[in-house]
Amino acid sequence: MKFLIKASISLSLTVALPVWAERIIVATTQNNPPYSFVTNGKPDGFNIALIRLLCADLKSECDLKLVDPIQIQNLVSKNQAAFGVASIRKNEVQPQNLPTEVYGNVKGGFVTAGKTVYPAFLSYDFLAGKRVGYVSNSAFEKLVKKNFPSATSWGYLNSGVMFNALKDQLIDLAIDDLGVINDEVSRRNGSFTVVGSPIVERRVLGDGYVIVLNKQNEKMRQQLNQVIKTRIADGSINQISLNYLGFKLF
Repeated sequence: MKFLIKASISLSLTVALPVWAERIIVATTQNNPPYSFVTNGKPDGFNIALIRLLCADLKSECDLKLVDPIQIQNLVSKNQAAFGVASIRKNEVQPQNLPTEVYGNVKGGFVTAGKTVYPAFLSYDFLAGKRVGYVSNSAFEKLVKKNFPSATSWGYLNSGVMFNALKDQLIDLAIDDLGVINDEVSRRNGSFTVVGSPIVERRVLGDGYVIVLNKQNEKMRQQLNQVIKTRIADGSINQISLNYLGFKLF
């Protein structure tokens, strides 16, 4: 199936399908690489590619509503979007909304500036006294404080500010979503190096990424669950993840 993609000034995206197809609005994040960004005036990124796949399987014509992450669940709860895709963890779904099946595991990682050599396993003792940055109020803040209390931790407003601090050597290491880390490493051309092993700790990071829907939208949730199961089984979601995030979600 071919897609006709049109981007307006508001960065909406339309996946053109047959005229009989249902038309729905899908909420996702804006300016959040590698999950969403703009290439040649068109929305792109992991979230966008996943939505294209979902909408094709649902046989629906989907218009994107690109907003700040904090707005996604509110739009869904008010029925201003049929569903939302925004790297939302299952344990983060608000009571007025419903989660789908998990479409990918949450993975984090450590990154350092330059070519500093670190061991494959970053132990509690090794990180003692190290300056570790994280995005404030994120799951990674909880992880650092729970698992590495001997480190000197620093909270930042967002990933961009944190990576600038790392480049300026204000911190020794940063911990973040592995997709965001891989994107920064690629874009900054040798300024950063991924160190240690990928972090997958469900007790802190949650049970995985889900799509959110309004509680009244059980029928679409069942449809999405079937699509997710099928596309996990045939490797489609892993392929999108490899293309945009640099690793498999499963």
